[in-house]
Amino acid sequence: MTFFALAIYLLGMIIEICVAIPFLNAGYSISDISFIGSIISKLILLAFVHGITIFKFQHAHAEPATTYWILLLTTTISSILIIHTIFLLTQSVSSKSLKNLSSLSIIILLFLNITLFIIYNKLSLSSDLHTKNTVLQQQIHDYNDLIMQIKEHHSSYSCEKHNLKNQLIAIRSYAFQGQNKQIITFINSLLTNKDFGLTPQSYCTNIVLDSLLCSKRPLIQQFDITYTVNVSVPTVLPFDDIDLCIIIGNALDNAFESVTLNKIENPFVSVNIQYKNNTLYCHFQNTYVHKLHPTADFLFKSTKSTSHHGYGLYSIQKTVAKYDGICKISTDHEVFDLKILLYLTKLTSS
Repeated sequence: MTFFALAIYLLGMIIEICVAIPFLNAGYSISDISFIGSIISKLILLAFVHGITIFKFQHAHAEPATTYWILLLTTTISSILIIHTIFLLTQSVSSKSLKNLSSLSIIILLFLNITLFIIYNKLSLSSDLHTKNTVLQQQIHDYNDLIMQIKEHHSSYSCEKHNLKNQLIAIRSYAFQGQNKQIITFINSLLTNKDFGLTPQSYCTNIVLDSLLCSKRPLIQQFDITYTVNVSVPTVLPFDDIDLCIIIGNALDNAFESVTLNKIENPFVSVNIQYKNNTLYCHFQNTYVHKLHPTADFLFKSTKSTSHHGYGLYSIQKTVAKYDGICKISTDHEVFDLKILLYLTKLTSS
């Protein structure tokens, strides 16, 4: 921070020198240009600093607003030209009141430029917040639909389990009576029934987590991904299902997007989820080859992203914060590592 402040002071000095040189070459004295030169140099410094801010904001969000940046820069340049014109005009008049009015006009122009920069910053932040909220609302809507589907599947599986129990009782009765032909006929009738089947592979008894983990099975087969899952959680977790969907769903989406959108040798996704002592531990690992860079608002972001890419990790971070949790990312040896801790203490105490 100290180095940055010194750099700004040095930059301000250089700008003042650069502004003073043309006036001195034109024959004006230092006393004549001290006020006007100070105003112009402050405008240039303000435009330069704000330009850096805009560049960093655009770089972080991958949504360049070049047109607005040019308009702001044009406004600053126009103000400098107006100030210079006022300065030249006041040199040809001797009225003190006109000179005072000119000085007031110059100060007003300076404040107008500062106001424009502040308004632009506020509008940029408001627009960014609106985009984030839109993405979060869409995610919540999608995960609500997913939860409804999960409940429907659970009801279907429960019904199938109940039916299977009764069918096994019938087969056992045939077996006790030695009616082998009836057993074969009964089993064949079950196999020819299109609605009869076994529940697919399950990773845990928690319906929400199991459905999210199983949803990636088609991608595993299509892209030959090594998918390792280690889950130890109770059937019902004391966390909001929507929050779990946002955290686990986005983490899985990011991991599988990384290994499917890029050509990777031996792609793998590893998931480890454990619940103990009112704490949920989630550990996700996946290979990646594209370039990542941290930003101010997002944990990490891909350079091959769409306009909304990066909001998945932002959503995770925001949801984890509800539980006073921890979200840690590391990227060593082309392995993206995401660790999450959720604590129940905050919500239960409130």
